[in-house]
Amino acid sequence: MSLLKRFYTNIICSRVYCIMLLVSLTALSASPLLQNYVGRFVKVAFVWGAFIVLRDLALNRALIKNRYSFWLFLFCIGYAFSILIAAPDFLTENVKQYLYMALYMVLLFGNDITAPFEKKLSELQAVANTFIAVTFAMTLTCIAFFLFSADFTYYHEKYGELTVGLYQDRFGGLYNPNTGSAMATIAVFVCWMMLVMKKRPRPLKAFYIAVIVLQYAYLLLTQSRTAWYTLLIFGGIVLFVQLLIKFKDRVKKTLSAALLAAAAVVVLVAGAEVLRTPTVKGISYLPSIVQQLENVVVRKGSFSSEFIRPVIEGREDMYHEKDGDVTSGRVLIWKASLEVFKEYPVFGVTREGLHDRIAPYLSEGRLRNVNNGGLHNIYLTVLVCAGLVGFALLAVFVFSICKTLLFKRFLPVSRGNLWQYLLMAITFSFFLMEFFESRILFRSNVFSVTFWVFTGYLMYFAEKDIQKKDDSLLRKNWVARIENRLKSIFQKKQPA
Repeated sequence: MSLLKRFYTNIICSRVYCIMLLVSLTALSASPLLQNYVGRFVKVAFVWGAFIVLRDLALNRALIKNRYSFWLFLFCIGYAFSILIAAPDFLTENVKQYLYMALYMVLLFGNDITAPFEKKLSELQAVANTFIAVTFAMTLTCIAFFLFSADFTYYHEKYGELTVGLYQDRFGGLYNPNTGSAMATIAVFVCWMMLVMKKRPRPLKAFYIAVIVLQYAYLLLTQSRTAWYTLLIFGGIVLFVQLLIKFKDRVKKTLSAALLAAAAVVVLVAGAEVLRTPTVKGISYLPSIVQQLENVVVRKGSFSSEFIRPVIEGREDMYHEKDGDVTSGRVLIWKASLEVFKEYPVFGVTREGLHDRIAPYLSEGRLRNVNNGGLHNIYLTVLVCAGLVGFALLAVFVFSICKTLLFKRFLPVSRGNLWQYLLMAITFSFFLMEFFESRILFRSNVFSVTFWVFTGYLMYFAEKDIQKKDDSLLRKNWVARIENRLKSIFQKKQPA
């Protein structure tokens, strides 16, 4: 095989390399500061991914031969009608986002069910390590900004004036605090998954643990409630499973082991919640300590304890009487979105048409929130943007996934399967965090990429387990049925 042919086969046609590039670029461009410089290269990854998808569709359609792609296919058809009905308004931007969304549903979620288990496991580890490495580098930079009290404002053409560093009582660094906290939460679960997947060399194990500690500290500094409680809930569930496995080796009775594990989790989770604010305050002393050390070492001055004070003491939300609430104004946006839904219930208003349609129902400040972050609820976003048709189709897709994971597949509680429980936690974490955000659909960003890719691998391993008992998956999926039907028709037309 020539060098050029090997490059084409092993690199150009490699789905996993394309995914790793997408993960890297979208993680970097999640920072508004870097978005203008890095975001343009996402288009390169899109073209590469489109080539891989078109090649797959022409050869064997392996990426869509699963029981869930049918509902995604119908959703894409339904949302195409939404775009056409709204046309010519917002047509260009809607089509652009539509193509990214459809690509991610096929390229990232789709996996060849006939591929060997070990190959897919190796792919998952490569993607996971890519996500860990990029988020680690970015979070480390953010923490450096925090420690050295580096902050500045700049103008972003879409979001206006933005702050890098500490903003009021929340620290985001290079990211918006809600963005950074969600990435930190996913990074903790991904590192945890890599730790339990198999025995690691001590340096690598130490690295994963260090990343978890770093991301945990950053998550605390962002003061994000949604990401924090997501970590507590799903981290508590996984921790219960891990402790149950450990206690079962020491306690003969499963019920006793379960009670011990549950008690330990309750104590640890409650302790983490109680200590959250004091921990944030404790960490917040570090910048002033660093400033004093710098004064001693660089300026040859003296260390003064009177200047040692926390830069963050706790999150204090300021609510205005008319447009504020405990959800930081989200309830007002949700109520306005329901008014829009009443006007366009069947096919919705499309994602790009959302701003203009909801404008009459919101103040200027809340309208900026919609322009920057959507409806801050993925379920309402689907309902309003894609209508009842799109919402129903995606609901069937989600329920079919849950049905497979919780009822059709039996995953024994064992050390060997613990990483799969963590992979499940990643997907379900998105379902919870997206109740207060809207990032995994109609947008090309790190959250849509990581959601579809990790959910895709999760369902591949689930289907692979089911296939051991039921080998009809390859024959009964909707694509195989259409292929077989077409083959039978063409064979009948051929002369004897």
